[in-house]
Amino acid sequence: MKFKELNIKMNLKSKLIFSFTGILLAFSGVMTWATYTKTNDLGDVVYKENIASVLNLSRTILDTTYKGEWSIKDNKLYKGNIDISGENELLDELKSQSGYYTTIFKGDTRIATNVIGTDGKRAIGTTAAPEVVNEVIKSGKEYVGEAQVVGIDTYVKYEPIKDSKGNIVGMLFSGVPKSTVKAKVSESLKFIDRKSTRLNSSH
Repeated sequence: MKFKELNIKMNLKSKLIFSFTGILLAFSGVMTWATYTKTNDLGDVVYKENIASVLNLSRTILDTTYKGEWSIKDNKLYKGNIDISGENELLDELKSQSGYYTTIFKGDTRIATNVIGTDGKRAIGTTAAPEVVNEVIKSGKEYVGEAQVVGIDTYVKYEPIKDSKGNIVGMLFSGVPKSTVKAKVSESLKFIDRKSTRLNSSH
């Protein structure tokens, strides 16, 4: 199935590049503000702004690529007539353009993901953290904040996936490792410090 028609793949790639360019520009603006104010706690800004944007874009592209409703058939998660298990190519493309994790869950279990575990393998078959399952699967709410993703501290957003009758059949997830955010903040702070030092030394 996925992307065998060249024009579909190229249109998707163009859409991803355009959309994530906007997200990254917004992120750059936040980073500039954060560095000039010496704000190290950037995580709340990132997961509330950028992660929400990535998740929304991921949902839109999934709906465009896989037509039809979500459903459970033969104990598998379907989008329209497509069994979503192992549909990783689109998610890998999302990660290559954004750097963010994206995962589709059947219930609490990852069935398609661009998350790579500490063992170097794709994290298929692993489950979400208990607090996420309680909030999203059992209560039907979004989960926004921090969670362990295959043992990695991550800024996250999860939302329920519902079938045509409103039953929760899975979750859609986007996130970014906290270490990635801290590294970007640290790098930007160092850059600003170097600039400040050069300006001061020129006077």
